[in-house]
Amino acid sequence: MTDALVFAVLAVVVALLGRVGWRQADAWAAQSWDDPIEQDLRRRTMRRGAMACWIAAAGFLAGSLASAIVRLR
Repeated sequence: MTDALVFAVLAVVVALLGRVGWRQADAWAAQSWDDPIEQDLRRRTMRRGAMACWIAAAGFLAGSLASAIVRLR
C-alpha cells in the first residue's frame, strides 16, 4: 500500500505543479517586453509544460491504482 500512496502523492504534486505553470503562463509571458511573438511563444511553452505535468500526473495515478490492485491480490 505504501507504493500506491507514494504514486498518489506524486500525482497530486505534479498536477499542482502543472496547475501553477498554467496559471503563471501569462505573467511569465509578460516579462518578454512588448514583443507579442515572444510573449506567445513563452505562453505556449509554459502551457505545453503544464500539459506534460498533467500527463505525468495521470501516469503516476495509473501507477498508484496498478500498485494497489497488485497489492490486493
